[in-house]
Amino acid sequence: MLSGGGDELERLRHSARGAQSEGDSRFPKAMLSAGKENFRLKSYKNNSLNPDEMRRRREEEGLQLRKQKREEQVDLKLFFAVIG
Repeated sequence: MLSGGGDELERLRHSARGAQSEGDSRFPKAMLSAGKENFRLKSYKNNSLNPDEMRRRREEEGLQLRKQKREEQVDLKLFFAVIG
């Protein structure tokens, strides 16, 4: 237990309330402005690619994965056909 616990605890509570009431927060007000937030969101991922290009790439990757899985299944069937 803290020595003088009540006084120390009250001081900490008061300092925490004071920081909140003065408008201090974890983020500066400039970061919360709509323009900067919009800029941050737009520049987050794949800013250089348009949605059509990203969709085409996803479809191609899915196609490659399906082909690879199909080839693995065929190889397994052939392997077990030779052994069996």
